[in-house]
Amino acid sequence: MRSDYNGYVRLCAGNILWWEDQVFFRLECAITLFLLIWFPVLPGTAGADALSPITLPIEVMGAARTTRTVTVNVPTGKGAQSASLYLQIHNLSYPDKASVQVNNSGWMDLNNDSVQVAEPGKSYGGIGGGFASLKMTLSLPAGTVTDGTNTIRFRFNYTDGISSGFRVLAFNLVTSSGAPLLPASTFVQEDPNNWQPPLKDAADIATGKHLWYTAALKRSPLLGDITLQAHCTDCHARDGRDLKYFNYSNNSIIQRAIFHGLSQQQGQQIASYIRSLSVPNPGRPWNPPYQPGPGIDSQPAANWAAGAGLSAVLDRDSDMIPYLFPKGIQAAAIATNKTLDMRELPLSIQLPDWNHWLPKVYPLDAWGSAFLHSPLYEKYAGPENDPQNATLRARLLDPDWNTWPRLGSILDEIQAWGGDLHNFLINYNQPAAPWSPSYSEQVYSTGRWVLVKTWEMMQEFRLEGYGPLYYRHYGEARTWENSHAFHASPFMLGVPATDNGIDGSSLKTDYLSLAWYQVQMILNAGNRHQQGADTIDWQYTYGQFNDLYLKSRISLGMQMFAFIVKGMQDTDNGIGPDRPSSGWNPYEIGDVSLLVNQDWSGQWSQVSAQERSAMLQAALQNWFAKCQQYTPTQYYKGGLADPNAIPTGNYMGSWADRLWYMIPRYRDLGVDGILLNNICDWAATLWPKADWRRLKVILPNTTS
Repeated sequence: MRSDYNGYVRLCAGNILWWEDQVFFRLECAITLFLLIWFPVLPGTAGADALSPITLPIEVMGAARTTRTVTVNVPTGKGAQSASLYLQIHNLSYPDKASVQVNNSGWMDLNNDSVQVAEPGKSYGGIGGGFASLKMTLSLPAGTVTDGTNTIRFRFNYTDGISSGFRVLAFNLVTSSGAPLLPASTFVQEDPNNWQPPLKDAADIATGKHLWYTAALKRSPLLGDITLQAHCTDCHARDGRDLKYFNYSNNSIIQRAIFHGLSQQQGQQIASYIRSLSVPNPGRPWNPPYQPGPGIDSQPAANWAAGAGLSAVLDRDSDMIPYLFPKGIQAAAIATNKTLDMRELPLSIQLPDWNHWLPKVYPLDAWGSAFLHSPLYEKYAGPENDPQNATLRARLLDPDWNTWPRLGSILDEIQAWGGDLHNFLINYNQPAAPWSPSYSEQVYSTGRWVLVKTWEMMQEFRLEGYGPLYYRHYGEARTWENSHAFHASPFMLGVPATDNGIDGSSLKTDYLSLAWYQVQMILNAGNRHQQGADTIDWQYTYGQFNDLYLKSRISLGMQMFAFIVKGMQDTDNGIGPDRPSSGWNPYEIGDVSLLVNQDWSGQWSQVSAQERSAMLQAALQNWFAKCQQYTPTQYYKGGLADPNAIPTGNYMGSWADRLWYMIPRYRDLGVDGILLNNICDWAATLWPKADWRRLKVILPNTTS
């Protein structure tokens, strides 16, 4: 390849300089110089422009100081001497994990001080923070880049005991204004469909399968003498389909096997087994599962878990507005009797990638035999050759059970299985527990183990399309029938959002909690069948928006707005406020007072005053139209209102208090005065002892 040739010439030239005071130099340098004199251009090339395209991603994985080298050609006269290096990197999970060298520069470590991380990833902690993939710019000393051929090296410096490398998803040399110097034709994307098993012999593939289920694994190269209880199958999907589905490369599988103490050949055998699996493979390791984006629903159902890709992640929260209101901001777009499609609504938050679904610690390694003999394990993993066994997998494998309507009872049991997670961890997440980052990871990994095994069953048995049968006419076409993503969040697992939380970061802990709430909203917001907090605890979710804002200062007003809209829709199911745990609940779920609550005011910094006023008007109009459909008696029966109550305006108090607080604030923010006066008149029918007239204003052409 031309790139290898140019790199080799540079290496040899360096060797000549190094040994210039010696009586000899390396034979290969002499040969290369001879070729340069007599054959300045290799056969089949036409000069510098004939460099072979660079295949992305560039995987830098393996032992410490593993290096990958690429050669690029910078057009003359484009400002190369003052260029910086733009990078998009996956799994840059701790500072100084990676280094870059450009031409003859020194090695430059990548950390939050040496690079400029782009938003919103920067505010979520940058390198080592919440986002698994980051965009960044590395400033280079003047003159580092030259016109013509340039060599860039990427190095994996060391493991933290968990990671075995990173991926360069994209890079370019850019001018001070951000203009790229390398044309798009410089790069091509690798096509996983062209991959072949490293070893094609049936015996090797069979051995790879056996290793997947039974191989003894070491924890990491740093702790090579510690053998895990876990096998590959325990932390991944049972048959390894996740590695095929998300297209982990042969190299990444082999290097991970070596990381866990297996040989190169054993890694090749496992990779060959994974390649042989006959399962869909639309995903990539860096594309977060179920990341929402336009067009998801038009793809095959099997593609849903692959997500819409990193390109669907918005740069700013306010960029959601045209997706929420494609025809302009109006109430009809978010009516309570409609269903906001969370699968297609893009977000400015990057959801966890598959690496961050996988548990870092297998529960058996965390808790010992207590896990192995718990209902949490036994209900999932009983003997599959016993159709009478009550385990989830055994029943799903039984053809007599894996048909509707009997399958509905298994979906019920999968949801109930989440309760076994709570019952198991109650012994470990009490306040007296010795919380530390490592202990928090053990608890958090147990929740993710449940989530991965749920994904495994949903995929293997194609359970994501039963919404219309399971939830009847309220069911969405693609859905999970459980709440496991919500209950896998650090907050719901009791992990403290302090320096003793996940990775020792309170910010990352709060980010992960909200990220899993978002995943739950996409997978299953309730399908208008929620009972209490069994699917989502909406109040916890609203609080998490505020908690994360206080630490990141990232505005997520539009995402919170979408949550409140979805909450109102999810409780518009024909059940009235006399049964607020399962029906219309404008206090705990569709709480529109939060849209003007002073504690959440920072969430709106990216939205113009005009846009905010129009959205508040649309939300409040729909909310009030639904509220009026029920009688005061129904609100009294459900405990939402008390005819003897006199509100004080406590913005976090009773429903009456919140209404008293919000009406003047809605008015100050430009919402229609007639609508607000009508709400006051309606509120007087629920709380007749309060003087709601005080909150009304005299409008033109009216007398009251």
